Parts: sequence; C-alpha cells; structure tokens
Amino acid sequence: MEIILKILSLLVVVTGAVLVYGAKAVVKRVLEKQAVVKPGFDSYTNDGVEDEIVKYGKGIEVVNDVIEEADDGMKEIIAQKIVSIKKTGLLILMAGAVLAVVAFR
Repeated sequence: MEIILKILSLLVVVTGAVLVYGAKAVVKRVLEKQAVVKPGFDSYTNDGVEDEIVKYGKGIEVVNDVIEEADDGMKEIIAQKIVSIKKTGLLILMAGAVLAVVAFR
C-alpha cells in the first residue's frame, strides 16, 4: 500500500506540473479544435460567416497567427484561459505534494 501511495503521489505531482508549465500549449490545442471568430466580426448580423470563421484544424501556425493578430479583448480571453489552467494545475500539484508528504514520511 505504501508503494502505491508513493507512485500515485508522484504521478499527481507530475500531472500538476505539466498543466502549469504547459498551459499555453493546452490553450492552443483547445483553440485548434474550436471555430473561433476573428476580431472585428459582427456576430449579431452573421455577415460573412464563411469568410470570418477560422477552423483551427489546419495546424498550429494558424492559431499562432490568430493569437498574434487578435485584439486586446481576445488576448485577454486567451490569457484568462491560460491562468485558469495554471490554477487548476497548481491545485493538482498541491494535492500531490500533500500526498507525497503523507507517503514519504
């Protein structure tokens, strides 16, 4: 039972660390899977829907271009998503640290 707790604690710590350090990559991957409206698109009138919606299945370069060209509102939303994932990773990391203290005492 002691060995299982040690392995589990290390796995939880590593998972939390990966989430914290890879939050930007996770957000980029999420944006690849979604259809995001480019800045300046009028979503109320639906004018030019085919021209203004970017499908991110084409690759990470498209996501990087859209992030660089995004207005301040879009960059703020992306930053909030990154911070949210980092907070989740830190909570998982803290839980793993507590589990590691219990397992390795």
